[in-house]
Amino acid sequence: MDNLLKHLRILWRTERLLAELDFKDRLNKAGLIACAVLAMLVALAMINVALFLWLELKYGGVVAALALAGGNTFLAVAIVMIAGRKKPRPEVDMVREVRNMALSEVEAEAQSIQNDLAAMRDDVRDVTQSVKGFASNPLGSIGPGVIMPLITTLAKALGTPKG
Repeated sequence: MDNLLKHLRILWRTERLLAELDFKDRLNKAGLIACAVLAMLVALAMINVALFLWLELKYGGVVAALALAGGNTFLAVAIVMIAGRKKPRPEVDMVREVRNMALSEVEAEAQSIQNDLAAMRDDVRDVTQSVKGFASNPLGSIGPGVIMPLITTLAKALGTPKG
């Protein structure tokens, strides 16, 4: 039972560590995306104004606006793809391995406890049957191994005069 509790504690700690590491990774990704978006908004506003003014002089207002919209879309897609490529931390695999080991140990302990409980159940059934048999026929339940020593002890006690 102590091993089961130890393995459950390990399982709990590894699950908590995995959740913390996953949260930190997601928070890190979200922070990077937010910084990238903020920087790109400022830079993009300035670049858009400059490019629009330059393209408007060469090609006109409509073509300049379409070119800037296409460039801005390409830039946004590239940023999202870069953020999506970020790999999980290397310690995540180690923590997962420890969690899986603890989980298999918990399963083994649970199986052992289940087997012990089944054996106890069988023992209780045997005792119940013995008690029922003795209650229904008390003298028939006493075997020769009990009767002979009892007779010998009584004979010695009655046959030996005191004093």
